[in-house]
Amino acid sequence: MTRVENQIRATGTSGDGPHVPAQPRRVRRATRPRAMTTIHAILLVLLAVGAVGATDFSTRSDFRVAQSNGQVAPSESSIVICAGEAALRDGGVNDTAADETAIAINDTAEATGNALSSGDDHPAGATDPSPPASPDRFGPNQLWLVSTRDLPDCPCVHCGAGRIEVHRYECGTGWQRSSQKEFLAASEPASVTTVFVHGNDTGATEARNEGRHLYSRLAPAACPGRPVRFVIWSWPSERILGRVRSDIQVKACRTNAEAFYLADFLDGLDPKARVSLSGYSLGARVTTGALHLLGGGVLGDRQLETRRHAERSGVRVVLLAAAMGDDWLLPGMRYERALSQADRLVVMYNPLDAVLRFYPLMYGRGGPDALGYTGIRNACCLGEDRQKVCELNVSGAVHRGHGWGHYANSPSIIRQLRHELLMHDNTTVAQRAVDAAGDTTAVE
Repeated sequence: MTRVENQIRATGTSGDGPHVPAQPRRVRRATRPRAMTTIHAILLVLLAVGAVGATDFSTRSDFRVAQSNGQVAPSESSIVICAGEAALRDGGVNDTAADETAIAINDTAEATGNALSSGDDHPAGATDPSPPASPDRFGPNQLWLVSTRDLPDCPCVHCGAGRIEVHRYECGTGWQRSSQKEFLAASEPASVTTVFVHGNDTGATEARNEGRHLYSRLAPAACPGRPVRFVIWSWPSERILGRVRSDIQVKACRTNAEAFYLADFLDGLDPKARVSLSGYSLGARVTTGALHLLGGGVLGDRQLETRRHAERSGVRVVLLAAAMGDDWLLPGMRYERALSQADRLVVMYNPLDAVLRFYPLMYGRGGPDALGYTGIRNACCLGEDRQKVCELNVSGAVHRGHGWGHYANSPSIIRQLRHELLMHDNTTVAQRAVDAAGDTTAVE
Protein backbone atom coordinates (compact mmCIF):
# COMPACT_ATOMS: atom_id res chain seq x y z
CA MET A 1 0.00 0.00 0.00
CA THR A 2 1.46 3.39 -1.03
CA ARG A 3 1.98 6.37 1.25
CA VAL A 4 -0.81 8.29 -0.50
CA GLU A 5 -3.22 5.44 -0.01
CA ASN A 6 -2.34 5.34 3.68
CA GLN A 7 -2.99 9.07 3.92
CA ILE A 8 -6.34 8.69 2.21
CA ARG A 9 -7.34 5.89 4.57
CA ALA A 10 -6.22 7.83 7.65
CA THR A 11 -7.44 11.36 6.84
CA GLY A 12 -9.93 10.95 4.02
CA THR A 13 -7.96 13.27 1.73
CA SER A 14 -5.34 12.79 -0.93
CA GLY A 15 -3.64 16.08 -0.15
CA ASP A 16 -4.71 17.84 -3.35
CA GLY A 17 -8.42 17.25 -3.42
CA PRO A 18 -11.48 18.04 -1.31
CA HIS A 19 -11.84 16.49 2.09
CA VAL A 20 -13.61 13.13 2.01
CA PRO A 21 -14.93 11.81 5.36
CA ALA A 22 -13.24 8.63 6.36
CA GLN A 23 -15.49 5.61 6.23
CA PRO A 24 -15.46 3.57 9.48
CA ARG A 25 -14.25 0.05 9.14
CA ARG A 26 -16.80 -2.63 10.00
CA VAL A 27 -15.04 -5.03 12.27
CA ARG A 28 -16.68 -8.36 12.93
CA ARG A 29 -15.84 -9.54 16.36
CA ALA A 30 -14.89 -13.13 16.72
CA THR A 31 -17.12 -15.09 19.03
CA ARG A 32 -15.85 -17.76 21.33
CA PRO A 33 -17.98 -20.52 22.78
CA ARG A 34 -18.29 -20.33 26.52
CA ALA A 35 -16.90 -23.15 28.57
CA MET A 36 -19.58 -25.63 29.61
CA THR A 37 -18.34 -25.60 33.19
CA THR A 38 -18.92 -21.86 33.43
CA ILE A 39 -22.48 -22.21 32.16
CA HIS A 40 -23.19 -24.99 34.62
CA ALA A 41 -21.84 -22.91 37.48
CA ILE A 42 -24.09 -19.96 36.62
CA LEU A 43 -27.18 -22.12 36.26
CA LEU A 44 -26.53 -23.94 39.52
CA VAL A 45 -26.21 -20.60 41.31
CA LEU A 46 -29.72 -19.80 40.10
CA LEU A 47 -31.00 -23.10 41.47
CA ALA A 48 -29.35 -22.58 44.83
CA VAL A 49 -30.39 -19.03 45.62
CA GLY A 50 -33.78 -18.99 43.88
CA ALA A 51 -32.87 -16.17 41.55
CA VAL A 52 -35.37 -15.00 38.96
CA GLY A 53 -34.25 -14.79 35.37
CA ALA A 54 -34.97 -11.64 33.42
CA THR A 55 -34.91 -13.08 29.92
CA ASP A 56 -37.81 -14.85 28.32
CA PHE A 57 -37.66 -18.30 26.86
CA SER A 58 -39.98 -20.60 24.96
CA THR A 59 -41.74 -23.52 26.57
CA ARG A 60 -41.05 -27.10 25.63
CA SER A 61 -43.04 -29.18 23.19
CA ASP A 62 -44.64 -31.19 25.96
CA PHE A 63 -46.25 -28.02 27.31
CA ARG A 64 -47.74 -27.36 23.90
CA VAL A 65 -49.24 -30.84 24.13
CA ALA A 66 -50.51 -29.95 27.58
CA GLN A 67 -52.17 -26.84 26.24
CA SER A 68 -53.87 -28.84 23.50
CA ASN A 69 -55.37 -31.07 26.21
CA GLY A 70 -57.24 -28.14 27.73
CA GLN A 71 -54.80 -26.64 30.21
CA VAL A 72 -54.13 -22.95 30.49
CA ALA A 73 -51.19 -21.64 28.48
CA PRO A 74 -48.26 -20.43 30.59
CA SER A 75 -48.73 -16.87 29.33
CA GLU A 76 -52.19 -16.54 30.80
CA SER A 77 -52.46 -14.87 34.22
CA SER A 78 -54.53 -17.58 35.82
CA ILE A 79 -54.45 -20.75 37.83
CA VAL A 80 -56.58 -23.66 36.77
CA ILE A 81 -57.92 -25.51 39.77
CA CYS A 82 -59.16 -28.93 38.77
CA ALA A 83 -60.53 -31.92 40.62
CA GLY A 84 -58.45 -35.06 40.89
CA GLU A 85 -60.61 -36.91 38.38
CA ALA A 86 -60.26 -34.21 35.70
CA ALA A 87 -58.16 -34.77 32.62
CA LEU A 88 -54.41 -34.91 33.14
CA ARG A 89 -51.98 -33.82 30.48
CA ASP A 90 -50.49 -37.13 29.54
CA GLY A 91 -53.67 -39.15 29.68
CA GLY A 92 -55.98 -36.91 27.73
CA VAL A 93 -59.58 -36.14 28.71
CA ASN A 94 -61.39 -38.90 30.54
CA ASP A 95 -65.09 -39.61 30.92
CA THR A 96 -65.47 -37.64 34.14
CA ALA A 97 -63.83 -34.48 32.87
CA ALA A 98 -67.13 -32.97 31.79
CA ASP A 99 -68.47 -33.26 35.33
CA GLU A 100 -65.56 -31.43 36.95
CA THR A 101 -65.35 -27.72 37.66
CA ALA A 102 -62.48 -25.60 36.37
CA ILE A 103 -62.02 -22.34 38.21
CA ALA A 104 -59.86 -19.66 36.64
CA ILE A 105 -58.38 -17.35 39.24
CA ASN A 106 -56.63 -14.20 38.12
CA ASP A 107 -54.54 -12.75 40.94
CA THR A 108 -54.40 -9.20 39.72
CA ALA A 109 -57.93 -9.09 38.37
CA GLU A 110 -59.24 -9.88 41.84
CA ALA A 111 -56.77 -7.64 43.61
CA THR A 112 -56.55 -4.58 41.38
CA GLY A 113 -58.67 -5.17 38.27
CA ASN A 114 -55.60 -4.75 36.05
CA ALA A 115 -53.49 -7.26 34.13
CA LEU A 116 -50.30 -8.37 35.83
CA SER A 117 -47.38 -7.32 33.67
CA SER A 118 -44.42 -7.98 35.94
CA GLY A 119 -43.13 -10.66 38.30
CA ASP A 120 -44.20 -8.74 41.41
CA ASP A 121 -46.91 -10.50 43.36
CA HIS A 122 -48.00 -7.24 45.00
CA PRO A 123 -48.65 -4.59 42.36
CA ALA A 124 -49.74 -1.16 43.44
CA GLY A 125 -53.12 -1.28 45.11
CA ALA A 126 -53.19 -5.06 45.51
CA THR A 127 -54.85 -6.41 48.61
CA ASP A 128 -54.05 -9.71 50.26
CA PRO A 129 -56.98 -11.84 51.51
CA SER A 130 -55.53 -11.58 55.01
CA PRO A 131 -52.45 -9.55 55.89
CA PRO A 132 -49.94 -11.34 58.13
CA ALA A 133 -50.47 -10.76 61.80
CA SER A 134 -48.97 -11.80 65.10
CA PRO A 135 -49.63 -15.43 66.08
CA ASP A 136 -51.09 -14.10 69.32
CA ARG A 137 -54.28 -13.07 67.51
CA PHE A 138 -55.53 -16.46 66.39
CA GLY A 139 -57.35 -17.83 69.41
CA PRO A 140 -57.35 -21.62 69.85
CA ASN A 141 -54.95 -22.25 66.97
CA GLN A 142 -51.46 -23.48 67.80
CA LEU A 143 -48.06 -22.69 66.29
CA TRP A 144 -45.22 -25.18 66.74
CA LEU A 145 -41.62 -25.44 65.62
CA VAL A 146 -39.94 -28.83 65.11
CA SER A 147 -36.20 -28.66 64.42
CA THR A 148 -33.89 -31.42 63.19
CA ARG A 149 -30.92 -29.12 62.61
CA ASP A 150 -28.76 -30.88 65.21
CA LEU A 151 -29.59 -34.42 64.12
CA PRO A 152 -27.28 -36.60 62.00
CA ASP A 153 -27.80 -37.48 58.38
CA CYS A 154 -25.61 -40.59 58.51
CA PRO A 155 -26.89 -44.16 57.97
CA CYS A 156 -27.41 -44.53 61.73
CA VAL A 157 -30.26 -42.05 61.44
CA HIS A 158 -32.53 -44.23 63.59
CA CYS A 159 -30.68 -43.20 66.72
CA GLY A 160 -31.67 -39.56 66.30
CA ALA A 161 -35.38 -39.90 65.62
CA GLY A 162 -36.36 -39.27 69.23
CA ARG A 163 -34.11 -36.24 69.81
CA ILE A 164 -35.82 -33.60 67.71
CA GLU A 165 -36.24 -30.15 69.25
CA VAL A 166 -39.79 -28.93 69.76
CA HIS A 167 -40.90 -25.38 70.57
CA ARG A 168 -44.36 -23.89 70.99
CA TYR A 169 -45.28 -20.28 70.42
CA GLU A 170 -46.96 -18.88 73.56
CA CYS A 171 -48.98 -15.68 73.59
CA GLY A 172 -47.01 -12.86 75.14
CA THR A 173 -43.82 -14.85 75.70
CA GLY A 174 -42.91 -16.09 72.23
CA TRP A 175 -41.17 -19.39 71.56
CA GLN A 176 -40.96 -21.76 74.52
CA ARG A 177 -39.09 -25.06 74.72
CA SER A 178 -41.43 -28.04 74.64
CA SER A 179 -41.29 -31.73 73.73
CA GLN A 180 -42.79 -34.18 71.30
CA LYS A 181 -44.77 -35.70 74.17
CA GLU A 182 -46.36 -32.34 74.97
CA PHE A 183 -47.09 -31.80 71.29
CA LEU A 184 -49.00 -35.08 71.10
CA ALA A 185 -50.85 -34.30 74.34
CA ALA A 186 -51.99 -30.92 72.98
CA SER A 187 -53.89 -32.53 70.11
CA GLU A 188 -57.64 -32.02 69.89
CA PRO A 189 -59.92 -34.49 68.07
CA ALA A 190 -61.41 -31.80 65.83
CA SER A 191 -58.16 -29.99 65.02
CA VAL A 192 -56.19 -30.06 61.76
CA THR A 193 -52.44 -30.61 62.03
CA THR A 194 -50.59 -29.13 59.07
CA VAL A 195 -46.82 -29.36 58.60
CA PHE A 196 -44.86 -26.92 56.42
CA VAL A 197 -41.42 -27.97 55.10
CA HIS A 198 -39.26 -25.16 53.70
CA GLY A 199 -36.75 -25.35 50.87
CA ASN A 200 -33.00 -25.00 50.39
CA ASP A 201 -30.74 -22.17 51.57
CA THR A 202 -32.90 -21.44 54.61
CA GLY A 203 -31.47 -20.76 58.04
CA ALA A 204 -33.23 -21.34 61.36
CA THR A 205 -34.46 -17.75 61.65
CA GLU A 206 -35.66 -17.68 58.04
CA ALA A 207 -37.53 -20.95 58.58
CA ARG A 208 -39.37 -19.49 61.58
CA ASN A 209 -40.21 -16.32 59.67
CA GLU A 210 -41.47 -18.16 56.60
CA GLY A 211 -43.56 -20.47 58.76
CA ARG A 212 -45.09 -17.65 60.80
CA HIS A 213 -45.84 -15.76 57.62
CA LEU A 214 -47.76 -18.71 56.19
CA TYR A 215 -49.47 -19.44 59.50
CA SER A 216 -50.68 -15.84 59.71
CA ARG A 217 -52.44 -16.31 56.38
CA LEU A 218 -53.93 -19.71 57.05
CA ALA A 219 -55.09 -19.42 60.65
CA PRO A 220 -57.77 -16.72 60.11
CA ALA A 221 -59.50 -19.06 57.65
CA ALA A 222 -59.76 -22.02 60.03
CA CYS A 223 -63.21 -23.58 60.12
CA PRO A 224 -65.27 -22.87 63.26
CA GLY A 225 -64.76 -25.63 65.79
CA ARG A 226 -61.75 -26.98 63.89
CA PRO A 227 -58.59 -25.26 65.20
CA VAL A 228 -55.28 -25.45 63.37
CA ARG A 229 -52.03 -26.87 64.71
CA PHE A 230 -49.42 -25.39 62.40
CA VAL A 231 -45.99 -27.05 62.50
CA ILE A 232 -42.87 -25.47 61.02
CA TRP A 233 -40.49 -28.28 60.06
CA SER A 234 -37.02 -26.71 60.30
CA TRP A 235 -34.26 -28.79 58.73
CA PRO A 236 -30.57 -27.98 58.09
CA SER A 237 -30.55 -26.38 54.65
CA GLU A 238 -28.18 -23.45 55.21
CA ARG A 239 -25.78 -22.70 52.38
CA ILE A 240 -22.62 -24.80 52.50
CA LEU A 241 -19.41 -23.07 51.48
CA GLY A 242 -17.84 -24.36 48.31
CA ARG A 243 -19.21 -25.22 44.91
CA VAL A 244 -22.89 -24.53 44.39
CA ARG A 245 -23.53 -27.87 42.76
CA SER A 246 -21.99 -29.67 45.75
CA ASP A 247 -24.21 -27.68 48.11
CA ILE A 248 -27.36 -28.70 46.25
CA GLN A 249 -26.32 -32.35 46.04
CA VAL A 250 -25.60 -32.46 49.78
CA LYS A 251 -29.03 -31.00 50.59
CA ALA A 252 -30.71 -33.41 48.20
CA CYS A 253 -29.09 -36.32 50.02
CA ARG A 254 -30.06 -34.80 53.37
CA THR A 255 -33.72 -34.94 52.39
CA ASN A 256 -33.58 -38.74 52.73
CA ALA A 257 -32.77 -38.47 56.43
CA GLU A 258 -35.35 -35.68 56.84
CA ALA A 259 -37.99 -37.86 55.23
CA PHE A 260 -37.28 -40.52 57.85
CA TYR A 261 -37.49 -38.01 60.72
CA LEU A 262 -40.78 -36.63 59.41
CA ALA A 263 -42.23 -40.10 58.82
CA ASP A 264 -41.37 -41.10 62.39
CA PHE A 265 -42.91 -37.86 63.67
CA LEU A 266 -46.14 -38.37 61.73
CA ASP A 267 -46.33 -42.00 62.81
CA GLY A 268 -46.71 -40.82 66.39
CA LEU A 269 -49.86 -38.80 65.64
CA ASP A 270 -53.35 -40.09 66.27
CA PRO A 271 -54.15 -42.31 63.24
CA LYS A 272 -57.59 -40.67 62.97
CA ALA A 273 -56.23 -37.12 63.13
CA ARG A 274 -56.66 -34.74 60.21
CA VAL A 275 -53.18 -34.16 58.81
CA SER A 276 -51.95 -32.08 55.88
CA LEU A 277 -48.47 -31.47 54.53
CA SER A 278 -46.96 -28.75 52.36
CA GLY A 279 -43.48 -28.93 50.88
CA TYR A 280 -41.69 -26.20 48.97
CA SER A 281 -38.79 -26.83 46.54
CA LEU A 282 -36.46 -29.41 48.15
CA GLY A 283 -38.97 -29.62 51.00
CA ALA A 284 -41.24 -31.49 48.58
CA ARG A 285 -38.74 -34.35 48.68
CA VAL A 286 -39.06 -34.48 52.45
CA THR A 287 -42.85 -34.65 52.44
CA THR A 288 -43.21 -37.22 49.67
CA GLY A 289 -40.31 -39.25 51.03
CA ALA A 290 -41.98 -39.39 54.45
CA LEU A 291 -45.23 -40.64 52.92
CA HIS A 292 -43.27 -43.22 50.93
CA LEU A 293 -41.74 -44.54 54.16
CA LEU A 294 -45.12 -44.53 55.93
CA GLY A 295 -46.45 -46.60 53.06
CA GLY A 296 -43.86 -49.30 53.71
CA GLY A 297 -41.32 -48.09 51.17
CA VAL A 298 -37.55 -48.01 51.43
CA LEU A 299 -35.58 -44.82 50.90
CA GLY A 300 -31.90 -45.48 50.46
CA ASP A 301 -31.01 -47.67 53.42
CA ARG A 302 -33.83 -46.29 55.58
CA GLN A 303 -37.15 -47.85 56.44
CA LEU A 304 -39.65 -47.55 59.28
CA GLU A 305 -38.98 -50.88 60.93
CA THR A 306 -41.48 -50.41 63.76
CA ARG A 307 -44.82 -48.70 63.18
CA ARG A 308 -46.84 -47.26 66.04
CA HIS A 309 -49.92 -46.91 63.84
CA ALA A 310 -49.87 -49.15 60.80
CA GLU A 311 -53.16 -47.76 59.47
CA ARG A 312 -54.12 -44.11 59.43
CA SER A 313 -56.37 -41.64 57.68
CA GLY A 314 -55.22 -40.23 54.35
CA VAL A 315 -53.03 -37.13 54.36
CA ARG A 316 -53.65 -33.98 52.31
CA VAL A 317 -50.49 -32.91 50.48
CA VAL A 318 -49.55 -29.75 48.56
CA LEU A 319 -46.25 -29.55 46.68
CA LEU A 320 -45.05 -26.11 45.61
CA ALA A 321 -42.21 -25.67 43.09
CA ALA A 322 -41.17 -29.24 43.85
CA ALA A 323 -37.46 -29.84 43.20
CA MET A 324 -37.80 -33.56 42.58
CA GLY A 325 -38.05 -35.78 39.52
CA ASP A 326 -41.26 -35.43 37.54
CA ASP A 327 -41.73 -39.23 37.50
CA TRP A 328 -40.78 -40.08 41.08
CA LEU A 329 -44.39 -40.72 42.15
CA LEU A 330 -44.99 -43.35 39.46
CA PRO A 331 -44.96 -47.10 40.18
CA GLY A 332 -41.44 -48.47 40.43
CA MET A 333 -39.90 -45.04 40.99
CA ARG A 334 -38.32 -43.33 44.00
CA TYR A 335 -41.50 -42.37 45.93
CA GLU A 336 -43.87 -44.95 44.51
CA ARG A 337 -45.58 -45.60 47.88
CA ALA A 338 -46.27 -41.94 48.67
CA LEU A 339 -49.73 -41.75 47.10
CA SER A 340 -50.86 -44.80 49.09
CA GLN A 341 -50.80 -42.57 52.19
CA ALA A 342 -52.36 -39.51 50.57
CA ASP A 343 -56.02 -38.65 50.44
CA ARG A 344 -55.34 -35.88 47.95
CA LEU A 345 -52.18 -34.54 46.31
CA VAL A 346 -52.02 -31.07 44.78
CA VAL A 347 -49.02 -30.30 42.58
CA MET A 348 -48.43 -26.61 41.89
CA TYR A 349 -46.15 -26.47 38.85
CA ASN A 350 -44.84 -23.56 36.83
CA PRO A 351 -43.51 -24.03 33.26
CA LEU A 352 -42.04 -20.53 33.47
CA ASP A 353 -39.93 -21.20 36.59
CA ALA A 354 -36.53 -19.69 35.77
CA VAL A 355 -34.78 -21.86 38.37
CA LEU A 356 -36.38 -25.27 37.95
CA ARG A 357 -35.84 -24.95 34.24
CA PHE A 358 -32.23 -25.92 34.95
CA TYR A 359 -33.01 -28.66 37.46
CA PRO A 360 -31.67 -31.45 35.16
CA LEU A 361 -28.16 -29.98 35.55
CA MET A 362 -28.05 -31.37 39.08
CA TYR A 363 -27.45 -34.75 37.46
CA GLY A 364 -25.19 -33.61 34.66
CA ARG A 365 -26.48 -34.21 31.19
CA GLY A 366 -29.77 -35.99 30.65
CA GLY A 367 -31.20 -35.54 34.15
CA PRO A 368 -34.97 -35.63 34.80
CA ASP A 369 -37.17 -32.56 34.70
CA ALA A 370 -38.48 -31.15 37.96
CA LEU A 371 -42.00 -31.98 39.09
CA GLY A 372 -42.52 -28.30 39.90
CA TYR A 373 -41.66 -27.40 36.32
CA THR A 374 -43.61 -29.92 34.24
CA GLY A 375 -46.11 -31.57 36.55
CA ILE A 376 -46.32 -35.36 36.77
CA ARG A 377 -44.91 -37.11 33.74
CA ASN A 378 -47.14 -39.88 32.38
CA ALA A 379 -49.74 -39.38 35.10
CA CYS A 380 -51.95 -41.96 33.39
CA CYS A 381 -49.57 -44.61 34.79
CA LEU A 382 -50.69 -43.84 38.35
CA GLY A 383 -53.63 -46.21 38.05
CA GLU A 384 -56.28 -45.83 40.74
CA ASP A 385 -54.18 -43.21 42.54
CA ARG A 386 -54.69 -40.88 39.63
CA GLN A 387 -57.99 -39.67 41.04
CA LYS A 388 -56.15 -38.34 44.08
CA VAL A 389 -54.00 -35.98 42.04
CA CYS A 390 -54.73 -32.40 41.06
CA GLU A 391 -52.20 -30.39 39.08
CA LEU A 392 -52.32 -26.58 39.09
CA ASN A 393 -50.49 -24.39 36.62
CA VAL A 394 -49.49 -21.37 38.74
CA SER A 395 -47.50 -19.52 36.08
CA GLY A 396 -50.14 -16.80 36.03
CA ALA A 397 -49.56 -16.10 39.72
CA VAL A 398 -45.79 -16.38 40.12
CA HIS A 399 -44.62 -15.92 36.52
CA ARG A 400 -40.89 -16.74 36.36
CA GLY A 401 -40.45 -16.63 40.12
CA HIS A 402 -39.21 -19.54 42.20
CA GLY A 403 -38.57 -17.96 45.60
CA TRP A 404 -40.91 -18.72 48.48
CA GLY A 405 -42.11 -15.12 48.61
CA HIS A 406 -43.69 -15.46 45.16
CA TYR A 407 -45.95 -18.22 46.49
CA ALA A 408 -46.57 -16.92 50.02
CA ASN A 409 -47.63 -13.47 48.74
CA SER A 410 -49.96 -14.66 46.01
CA PRO A 411 -53.61 -14.22 47.10
CA SER A 412 -54.95 -16.98 44.88
CA ILE A 413 -52.31 -19.48 45.98
CA ILE A 414 -53.01 -18.68 49.62
CA ARG A 415 -56.72 -19.25 49.04
CA GLN A 416 -55.96 -22.63 47.50
CA LEU A 417 -53.63 -23.53 50.37
CA ARG A 418 -56.39 -22.68 52.82
CA HIS A 419 -58.82 -24.90 51.00
CA GLU A 420 -56.44 -27.87 50.87
CA LEU A 421 -54.41 -27.66 54.07
CA LEU A 422 -57.32 -26.67 56.33
CA MET A 423 -59.59 -29.23 54.64
CA HIS A 424 -62.46 -26.88 53.97
CA ASP A 425 -64.34 -29.49 51.95
CA ASN A 426 -63.86 -32.11 54.72
CA THR A 427 -64.31 -34.99 52.28
CA THR A 428 -62.14 -37.90 51.27
CA VAL A 429 -61.42 -39.36 47.86
CA ALA A 430 -63.74 -42.27 48.68
CA GLN A 431 -66.55 -39.87 49.54
CA ARG A 432 -66.02 -37.89 46.33
CA ALA A 433 -66.11 -41.12 44.31
CA VAL A 434 -69.42 -42.08 45.92
CA ASP A 435 -70.87 -38.64 45.19
CA ALA A 436 -69.76 -38.85 41.56
CA ALA A 437 -71.47 -42.23 41.19
CA GLY A 438 -74.70 -40.92 42.67
CA ASP A 439 -74.57 -43.39 45.54
CA THR A 440 -76.00 -42.10 48.82
CA THR A 441 -74.48 -44.87 50.95
CA ALA A 442 -72.57 -43.51 53.93
CA VAL A 443 -68.80 -43.87 53.80
CA GLU A 444 -66.89 -44.59 56.95
